[in-house]
Amino acid sequence: MDADKALREGELLEALTRTPGWLLVDQHIQGQVEARLRELERTKFDDLAQVARIQGEIAGLRAINTYLQDRLRRYAEALQKGDR
Repeated sequence: MDADKALREGELLEALTRTPGWLLVDQHIQGQVEARLRELERTKFDDLAQVARIQGEIAGLRAINTYLQDRLRRYAEALQKGDR
C-alpha cells in the first residue's frame, strides 16, 4: 500500500474509532464473538461442520478489528516517516 493511501485510509479509520457509533459496532462485534464462544463451549455437536461454521464466524468477526488495527498501524508508520 502506498503512503498516500495509508494516510487517507488511516485518517478516516482513526476518525471513525473516535465516534460513539464505532463503540456500538465494536461492542456488538465483541458480544457476537462471546456468544459464539459460549455456543462452542455449551453445545454438544454431532456434526463437526457446525463447529467449523461457528469458528469461521468468530474468525470473520475478529478480522474486522484485525483490519482496523493493521490500517491504523500503517497510518502511524506513515506519519512517523513524515509522509504527511
